[in-house]
Amino acid sequence: MRTFSGCLIFLLSILIFQWAGAQNIDPNKLKGPLGNKEFRIPERTRVPIPFHQFISNKSNIVDYRLSGEAEDTFHVNNEGWMYLNKSLDRETKTMYLMQIEAMDAENRAIDGPYTLSVTVIDVNDNPPVFEHSQYHGVVIENSRPGKPFMYVRATDQDDPETPNAQLSYSILNQIPDDDHLFFFQIDNATGAISVTPDGRNLLNPSNVKEYNLLVQVKDLKGISDKAFSANAKVIIAVKENLWKPPKPITVTENSTVPHPLKIAQVQWNEPGAVYELHQKERYPKFPFSIDKEGNIYVTEPLDREERDYYTLTVFVKDINGTELDTPLEIRVDVEDINDNPPVCADSFTAFQVQERASMGTHIGTIRAYDNDREKTENSILSYYLESQEPQVPSSSMFRVEELTGAIQLMDRRLDRRITSRYNVTVMVADSYNATGALKTHCFVQITVIDVNDNIPIFAQSHYNDSIPEDYLVGKAVLVIQATDADEPGTGSSAILYKIKEGDDDNHFEIETDPNTNEGHVKIIKPLDFENKSAFHLVVRAENPEPLHRVQYNESCTATINITVKNVNEPPVFSAVVYIANATEDVPKRTPLVGVKATDPEGDEVRYSLKGDSRRWLQIDSNNGEVVTADNMDFEMGMMYHVEVVATDQSDEHLSSSAHLQIWLSDVNDNAPRLTGNLEKVFCQPLQEKGKIQITATDDDTPSNGIPLTFTLGDAQTGNDWELSQLNGTHAMLSMKHTKFVENQYSIPIKIKDNGNFPREETYNIQVSVCKCSNKYSCDTDAKTNVGKPSVGMAVGILLGTLLVIGVLLAAIFCYLKKKKKPEQLSIKESEPLKSSDLP
Repeated sequence: MRTFSGCLIFLLSILIFQWAGAQNIDPNKLKGPLGNKEFRIPERTRVPIPFHQFISNKSNIVDYRLSGEAEDTFHVNNEGWMYLNKSLDRETKTMYLMQIEAMDAENRAIDGPYTLSVTVIDVNDNPPVFEHSQYHGVVIENSRPGKPFMYVRATDQDDPETPNAQLSYSILNQIPDDDHLFFFQIDNATGAISVTPDGRNLLNPSNVKEYNLLVQVKDLKGISDKAFSANAKVIIAVKENLWKPPKPITVTENSTVPHPLKIAQVQWNEPGAVYELHQKERYPKFPFSIDKEGNIYVTEPLDREERDYYTLTVFVKDINGTELDTPLEIRVDVEDINDNPPVCADSFTAFQVQERASMGTHIGTIRAYDNDREKTENSILSYYLESQEPQVPSSSMFRVEELTGAIQLMDRRLDRRITSRYNVTVMVADSYNATGALKTHCFVQITVIDVNDNIPIFAQSHYNDSIPEDYLVGKAVLVIQATDADEPGTGSSAILYKIKEGDDDNHFEIETDPNTNEGHVKIIKPLDFENKSAFHLVVRAENPEPLHRVQYNESCTATINITVKNVNEPPVFSAVVYIANATEDVPKRTPLVGVKATDPEGDEVRYSLKGDSRRWLQIDSNNGEVVTADNMDFEMGMMYHVEVVATDQSDEHLSSSAHLQIWLSDVNDNAPRLTGNLEKVFCQPLQEKGKIQITATDDDTPSNGIPLTFTLGDAQTGNDWELSQLNGTHAMLSMKHTKFVENQYSIPIKIKDNGNFPREETYNIQVSVCKCSNKYSCDTDAKTNVGKPSVGMAVGILLGTLLVIGVLLAAIFCYLKKKKKPEQLSIKESEPLKSSDLP
């Protein structure tokens, strides 16, 4: 017998090392202390196979016992090895719950029971199946790409939460396929079939009335060469699309025929459609309508000058108001007729010309327009000079270019002393001399102006002034004056003042008063005494018109001397915003950032903080170094903002400020905490297993807080209760049975955050099981459960005892039988798991 046991142990060791080697796992990790344990085993794993050895720390252990849902699927030997005896099928059963105990020589449980769970992991052992082997559909030509007109659907019995049941649809081929273009596409996730852009443009029932598609569906998202697939045939009939816009429509303006007048018709592919007509652009009136047959009417005469075209939008809907297809856009052009005479751009046009101007000088262009359609005969204008007053020194002093309206000088004897003004009448006709042309008259006044034969002369040649360096930008410093003897109010007498020297940095400009010709010298850029304390400007007065037979000289030039007086200015920071980064747990007196401000006059600067409401910071008043003065808290805000103030030590009224932003990083300084009521009442007798939803939160950021992990606080609690994680902030505490005695239970719950150095907190959920007058309170207070077994635990102990006795009797019987006829252990029965069989 000892030889047989030794051989068995030797063969089992070989099996374990082979399996562990195939899995790249340290065989020692397949062993563990006896306790609650969760296993995950793929379905269809080859059996029999050992997969874990339990080791009890109790002495006098001679055997182990399994109970619960083990049946003939699992068993444990006296060495504590768990075996899988029967191949698993997830589609039949997804989880097994069992208990394990360690037994002594008298078949008494001396360690346990502990809860074991085996989750069956899905493998891809079911191919997808189409609902139908053949599908029929109808598509209308010109259908919108991507809009489904039919669906194919398939199902897969594998776990829908895994890629094993995630399906992907595709089109394998299309018949006919003469142009090697796919006219149809399928949504690989939903099985929706729609046309492609090529299909919208090329599907034509007059060419091909029917297409056959071979559609395939694959599991594993269709991206694995191990995926299962299925095929189905799709027959698609192509129908003509009657829903199309009519040809472009033209309507003659100011029509005298009776209205409403039919101009077009639209038609949907099936009867019973409802048509709606809208204008694409929003205008006060909409002179169009549509009837139930799709006939479109213009309801009144149109005016092209009011609107030269309309864009109509036609909607087609079913009786429920749902749109059946994309709306049609129809353009209606309004045809022009010559119903508008020319119009002068101005009722009176004034031009100027210099005396003694040469022959052919361009004086100006008369402007007119026609509201009829552009680039047609109705809008081509012709200009004719009809009269000139006075007719001196001749009656043909001017001419008008026929097609452009340009007026030119035809006589060089213009003399302002003879006359200073001419009144000219110009006739404008449309249709370019065609019969029935419409005409109008435009009036032009031509003024003879003086030539610029006098230069501006300064009233004084030198100007002096003294101003502080903070003189307001845009304010005049002083006024200079030059005069011109040419005719007032003309370009010959107008004066422009230009700074020729002394203002390289463009601190000044001179603005001319058009009424007095005074020059106002203004500051356009701030002055700085420290950079420049005096300016010597050389200014020249000029006319906008060119000089005639004279030249500018020293009389047109003046000198302006401006002295800048020093003003004490506030300090200036080196930056507008200073930014520092720190973790919220940074210790006190930690340097954060150094700020720097300088005084233009070189005075000493003192630093201070403004707006430090939380008193987290401190600044060195001499050098501007900012350090922490107290502990900071990320949960009060990610960014802390204060102002840094720099004050001129020689004048405390002179100061400036800059912004300081402290950006904090979170650390895991908050433990998870329960929210809501921690007490629950269940009324006897229990009709069903009670449940309690637990909610928790964490004040840290997600990197140190949520998601949270919920676990039971001790192993003994797991005999009567189980805890399921719902999400990152919720868990469900559930009873495992309904055999609770009337009592008060304290259920410890551990909650841990997800920080790099996680924090954990234990909370006790107070549960009262009692007789109630209502579902919220007990009739009498229940006593706290201090370890008394529940009814479920008592029944479990009794059953476990009976099971131990049965196992001992069976072991004795087997021993006697084996003694008579020894049998060798088959290595094949303990074939190790392969790597492909494990999760």
